[in-house]
Amino acid sequence: MRGSLVVVGTGIRALTQITREARAAIENAARVFYGVGDPFTEQWIRSVQPEAESLDTLYRDGQPRRVTYRQMVDRILAAVRSGARVCVCLEGHPGVLVHASHAAIGAARAEGFEAHMLPGVSTLDSLFSDLGVDPAERGLQTFDATDFLLCERRIDNTTPLVLWQVDCLGDPAFRTDGYSRGHLPLLVEALANVYGQDHEIYLYQAAVLPVAKTIIERATVATLAESTLRGFTMYVPASADRAPDPEAMRRLGMVGGTPWQT
Repeated sequence: MRGSLVVVGTGIRALTQITREARAAIENAARVFYGVGDPFTEQWIRSVQPEAESLDTLYRDGQPRRVTYRQMVDRILAAVRSGARVCVCLEGHPGVLVHASHAAIGAARAEGFEAHMLPGVSTLDSLFSDLGVDPAERGLQTFDATDFLLCERRIDNTTPLVLWQVDCLGDPAFRTDGYSRGHLPLLVEALANVYGQDHEIYLYQAAVLPVAKTIIERATVATLAESTLRGFTMYVPASADRAPDPEAMRRLGMVGGTPWQT
């Protein structure tokens, strides 16, 4: 048999957001690997595929996460090369903040294997719903927090901003006991330069279990480092408005302030 690879997302909320397409891929696979954050989804995967293997066992305290991701790719590709129909199950959307999924698919395709990804509900999708955000209304800027600082991203304060992985800002390693968050003052400084110290921000943590509640913590740029919430995604609303360009409106035939939002 010719090996193949499909990477599926199990969603953010345990068991309730797995699509029928993803379920079929898991059930029909010969080899299944998974990396999920809740025991209920793990238990369900193993009930369907008793020989399923956890990729989380590859994490080592203090080991750079990139090293772990390469090990994940190596393990997945070895199964594909053996001729197996491989399915990798990852929480949320498997293409959002998951380096190993893209790397594995790219490597498999480069070697001539069929490989594709099935989407899932991500933290960002949940954030849109829980905070009432329409990304098409004012646009959206989104960055990994470390990338945001390292690359000195140019921020438009008329467009909302989402920052990921704030907890592990500046730390490339995996930490069993959590991250020190000692670099948060640098993030506060960068945000204050754009929005000011008193601008309101939201620290967001989607509900993982059906009986759990979403956590939305309001803070300001100045008080960000004081929060004790862990594993959050940060949403920064726009701090200014941008008026339409009169010349662009004239050329588009929108004279007189014709609305364009839908």
